[in-house]
Amino acid sequence: MIIRELFNRICHWGPMIAMIIINCITFSTLQVTAMWLPFFSSLNAAACHSLFLFLVGSTLYNFFCAMFIGPGYVPFGWTPADTNECNYLQFCSLCKGYKAPRAHHCRKCKRCVMKMDHHCPWINNCCGHRNHKTFTLFLISAVCGCVLSSVLLFLGLYRAFQVNWYFLHGDRRYVVYLTIYQLGFTVFSLGLALGVVLAVGGLFYVQVIAFIYLFFLVLHIYS
Repeated sequence: MIIRELFNRICHWGPMIAMIIINCITFSTLQVTAMWLPFFSSLNAAACHSLFLFLVGSTLYNFFCAMFIGPGYVPFGWTPADTNECNYLQFCSLCKGYKAPRAHHCRKCKRCVMKMDHHCPWINNCCGHRNHKTFTLFLISAVCGCVLSSVLLFLGLYRAFQVNWYFLHGDRRYVVYLTIYQLGFTVFSLGLALGVVLAVGGLFYVQVIAFIYLFFLVLHIYS
């Protein structure tokens, strides 16, 4: 039952497209960067590759954690221990129980979610109490990784278009040669990386603004 649930969670257009985007950007960046900046050529090259791989690993780890851990659901038919508190809580007719404070019913998950923020199609799950931290780390890692990828891909494309100059004036071992298919895939991956920076960066900005607003609201209440 658990394996089937996990399988259904990942076999959705959101996670599948997200994985394709991550794989395209990662493969293209490593392929192009390895031509003009081999891993063991210098300490800076090793540090650059290690940083990029760390960001990719962090993105994947937090992506799957946010997807599989889930937001935390209010149990079906839940009732507070103190029945007097029921007067201050909303009753969910679909879950046949009371909603915990800041809980909302998700129509797609068909459950009441604790501290529900939103339902994210990219992780095919809600963002809530239990996975909000990993979801935020996923956003940070994805944006930082795609910023670094955009820089590396742009430099690789520049060296590819200026291949004759680098061939005559630089180290010929580190010249970037791209076939027409590699060039098209690299440009496509660069577009994906820039798109992630804009789209996911915007979502991360909203998360930060909401956190700052909540922080000052709590500070105002208890001051």
